[in-house]
Amino acid sequence: VALRAVPLGRPRTLLMWVRNLLLGYLILVSVPFAVMQLRFAAFPQLADPEGSGANAMTVRSLQQAPVEVAQIGAPAAPQLEEDAPAAGGMAANVIVTAARKKPAAMDSLSVAKSSTSAANKSLEAQLRYAPGTVVQAGPGVPQWHYVTYPFGWSGPVESSQMVHFIILPPWLVALWRVLSIALLAALIARVMRGSVDLNAIWRRFLAGRAAAVPLILGALVGAVPFAHTHAASTPDRELLNELRARLARTPKCVPNCAEIMAARIVLAPMTLEMTLDIAALNSVAVAIPVAAQRFEPDAISIDGIAAPGVYRDGNQQSWIALKPGAHTVKVSGHLPPADSIQLLFPQVPRAITVSGADWDVSGVNAGRLLGNTIELLRHHAVGHGTDTLQGGVQFPPYVRVHRAFDLGLDWTVQTTVERLAPEKGGFTLEIPLLPGESVLTDGIETRDGNKVLAGFDSNASEFGWRSGVPPTDTLTLTAAKDKPWSEVWTFSVSPQLRAEFSGVPAVMPEDLEAGEWTYEYYPRAGEILNLKVSRPKSAQGGTLAVDNVRLEVNVGKRGTDTALQLSYRSTQGGRHSLGLPAAARVTAVAVDGKTLPIRPEKDQLPLALLPGAHRVQVNWHSNDGAQMITHVPDIDLELPSSNVTSVLHLPSDRWVLYAGGRGVGPAILYWGELIVFIVLAVALGRSGRSPLRTYEWLLLGLGLSTFSWSVLLLFVVWMFAMRWRESFAVEPLGTREFNLLQAALIFLSVAAVVSLVAAIPFALLASPDMRIAGRGEFAGELSWFNDQAPGVLPAPWVLSLSLWWYKAAMLLWALWLAFALVRWLPLAWNSLSAGGFWRKAPRSPVVPASQ
Repeated sequence: VALRAVPLGRPRTLLMWVRNLLLGYLILVSVPFAVMQLRFAAFPQLADPEGSGANAMTVRSLQQAPVEVAQIGAPAAPQLEEDAPAAGGMAANVIVTAARKKPAAMDSLSVAKSSTSAANKSLEAQLRYAPGTVVQAGPGVPQWHYVTYPFGWSGPVESSQMVHFIILPPWLVALWRVLSIALLAALIARVMRGSVDLNAIWRRFLAGRAAAVPLILGALVGAVPFAHTHAASTPDRELLNELRARLARTPKCVPNCAEIMAARIVLAPMTLEMTLDIAALNSVAVAIPVAAQRFEPDAISIDGIAAPGVYRDGNQQSWIALKPGAHTVKVSGHLPPADSIQLLFPQVPRAITVSGADWDVSGVNAGRLLGNTIELLRHHAVGHGTDTLQGGVQFPPYVRVHRAFDLGLDWTVQTTVERLAPEKGGFTLEIPLLPGESVLTDGIETRDGNKVLAGFDSNASEFGWRSGVPPTDTLTLTAAKDKPWSEVWTFSVSPQLRAEFSGVPAVMPEDLEAGEWTYEYYPRAGEILNLKVSRPKSAQGGTLAVDNVRLEVNVGKRGTDTALQLSYRSTQGGRHSLGLPAAARVTAVAVDGKTLPIRPEKDQLPLALLPGAHRVQVNWHSNDGAQMITHVPDIDLELPSSNVTSVLHLPSDRWVLYAGGRGVGPAILYWGELIVFIVLAVALGRSGRSPLRTYEWLLLGLGLSTFSWSVLLLFVVWMFAMRWRESFAVEPLGTREFNLLQAALIFLSVAAVVSLVAAIPFALLASPDMRIAGRGEFAGELSWFNDQAPGVLPAPWVLSLSLWWYKAAMLLWALWLAFALVRWLPLAWNSLSAGGFWRKAPRSPVVPASQ
């Protein structure tokens, strides 16, 4: 429309150039699009952006996959990483040691630290079943994916609104792709109506002086090298590092270079005398007990000799230096007039005794410290002025008791006591146990068989233990009254049980996206929670499921080696048989990587199933070699399976022509390209300007199609360029334009002939490229994937010939091409030399010099 309105002249010429460029760009973009849509229509598996419609496990990933056992006990507690000992001291060779050893009760925090999240781990990993229970295995777990289309909406959504998806079947999608190509071709034909005279454009381009592109020369910048001098280091850096390592080398006893074997404390109304038996393996600095800056020792002696000096760090902690050996350290001093004193031991002694008639002692049980702090409570004498006594330095302790119930085959409780007040300082509380609760964690101190002594160190934030509770139909929990703690109850109930709660309302869990729902309760003081537990009736189902199958067939000239690998899940033990081919000779059977001496019986291979998830691999050999139609052997698993991958390895001397079989498999694109080429070859041969006949185009394309379409395209461009040069009028061209045209055609001729000649030995020596795409990695390996299969596994097949057939065909084609080039080269020379081969520039006339 614009061309009709634009007047003649440069604007019209410029607009025509723009139209031609846009038309060429449209054709250039449309051809790859059309090819891709045709391939997707014929082979839908190629539409997967990752190249395959499924990602089944390979042999390596199958062997490295973790085995999940159905019956798994409680998770192992992670180890607590102890901090490295602090370095320093009063002398260069003195090592400072502090308390690094935690009581056994503190080690239980490794289980309790994760609180609710640790107690509410997925029951699928911890589920246990009663003997004789028939548990369903369910179907195989899908391990594949295909093209995904995300959908999303923003804005308010009402409950009455519905969303419907219309999903087209594969055949309708293929028809739509073909129809889109037809519509695109109609659009291009409509745009190309009234085509441009290409000969006129080519003449104007060669005649235009403005088409010459000036050459731009870049400036070269030289870099002048500069010499750099380096001062030699004396001594060498490696030597300095070695000397530094020797000086800073720590003794082998670190971090346990000193140990307090025993501590004896004698209390009087206003004085304290403490004796420490310390064993030192090296020159160390040992921290002495403190009382929150309320107790200053009056005298410190080491083996009866007054300590020469006491070091106090930035935390007001006192340290004494000891030499290697056994020592007796005595510390004595006056106590402040306080009714409560907390004595902190930076390093917990192995044994401790406390004596004093005027004091009550908390934090010691059976000669052991429960934490790292002793709380001393003074007796109030009758008639003694209590106003002269100072109050305690800390708030009374208050904690939160979190009981996490795991109700399965065995009922367990993970109890975590969390510090709320005071923020620092040690204390001990007696936490009552539930009726019938028995502590399972080692090192937990109990009193009267129904109370746990929860000892907190000065910096400890939690104390926990794990215990068992006998299963029952009803459970009643009552929140404590007038106690220095509040309670939180959480329940993780097995899918085998049905739980009904009443009394205390439940709260919403913090993490709604957790893998498993838990019931959480925050009772008030005195509230009661009633729990009723029942077991629902079981449903019928299979106890064996196959999650993954990989059948790998290596076909040789005279025999075939086959490997079958499968991953199964079984909820109970038993016997199962696999149906193998009649000609199979089993060479190896392995379960979880361990070889078992099993042989087939009447084409049936018996397997002993084990509960849990396991891997089985069966290898066998047969005398069936490569054939014209090679099939994957029929294998009967005698039960449905999922994620089935069949891999067929052919010898390197086979020419793959076609592959078929059920599932997502390889796509051989060569035949589609060949059909398109035959149509183009017939069209080229019947065109009036074609330099070759139809059969010549067909023979040339058939020979080049299996290894290089680009050489064929170059040859086509060369032949039509020669035909155009033969009929092109070169008389109006100037000398410069004519020589430039000849140089371009000569270069094109040399490139086309050299490429065609070089293709001959390549065709005789190389293997044919059949454009195998999809799940075929290369011509010798083809694989198919099925998401589900019945008892008998899919048996794909491959049509192939010996590679000698291809070599013989290429030899005949090479002989024909040699004779054809003898005929084509003279024709090309005549076309190139029509109207002259090369023009010489006219010499300028010589003007005689004036006399």
